[in-house]
Amino acid sequence: MRSILEEVMPRGRAESVAATLLMLIEGATLLAQMGQADIAIRDARKAALGIIAASRRPQ
Repeated sequence: MRSILEEVMPRGRAESVAATLLMLIEGATLLAQMGQADIAIRDARKAALGIIAASRRPQ
């Protein structure tokens, strides 16, 4: 995931964004296993898009 993100942002930022997205995926997976897949997918997708958009803004 980090290498994909490195194509659109600096390496250091890509590393932290990849770690954040991994935690988001793990949380969504846990919710899905608890029977809340629809909510997990919707919320994780929305959060991931927000994280990526914010990380691509110039600092």
